[in-house]
Amino acid sequence: MQDIEKMISTLGLSHFNMIDHEFIYLQSTIDILITNYQNNFQTIDNEHNQYIESLKQTGEYYQPLDEKYAPTITVGEMAENMPDESFYTLQNFSSIIIESLLIKHLAYVEDILVQISFLVQKKEHQIIPPNYPDLQNAKAFTDMLKAVEYIQLITENKLQINAIREWSIIRHLRTLRHKLAHGKRDIILKKSLIDEINKKILILQVDTPIQNQGLIAISSSVQSQYESSDSTSEWMCSITSDIKILKELNSICITFISEVKKMYIKRYYSGINGIVGF
Repeated sequence: MQDIEKMISTLGLSHFNMIDHEFIYLQSTIDILITNYQNNFQTIDNEHNQYIESLKQTGEYYQPLDEKYAPTITVGEMAENMPDESFYTLQNFSSIIIESLLIKHLAYVEDILVQISFLVQKKEHQIIPPNYPDLQNAKAFTDMLKAVEYIQLITENKLQINAIREWSIIRHLRTLRHKLAHGKRDIILKKSLIDEINKKILILQVDTPIQNQGLIAISSSVQSQYESSDSTSEWMCSITSDIKILKELNSICITFISEVKKMYIKRYYSGINGIVGF
């Protein structure tokens, strides 16, 4: 019996170690992506500055944009405030990369939680609760919310993953992951949820209100409309193009998995001979 316990415990530790390595790999990948992005951005910025300088040298910079319709706006002013198309292409590429890595990070988190629910059932030797899958019969679920709920239920609240500080933001990031994974790059959320997510990790960019948010001037900026709107108002959002946010995402997931691992080890690993490395 002890050999079986040791095998199960070793299986749990090896899966944690595998996930740890994956997150370290993602961390290195993110560092490379950020460096390349910054280099590309600098190249585009330099080219834009050279273009502005060439306009000044030829005198075109000071010419009106349009003698009839825009006599007070110069070609140079327009060029200064209208970034090159390459800049928007780079921004869009950055957003897509962030979306992809968000999906990847949450997939790893979900995988470890589902695996733990399987191991917990093995170790607790409990009768399977009603309406929950018997993992021993390979009827496992794949959703992290169900996995965490199952773990808490079968351990009689002795292993509460939802008490970990990062669980709240992980749960919200899961919502974003689901929408993105189904091809929905434009995400509709209530202001209260947007604020809650961005307070933990500034990953959402507010684009437009879904409907008229009351007595707000049409000419006001999106940001001022957003700040003046009710917490229940709905907004169209998208993922930020600030690629540095990936470092925060990676850190949140690593910290969360580390806390889950500590909980698991504290409950099951102590007192088992031959289990080392933690």
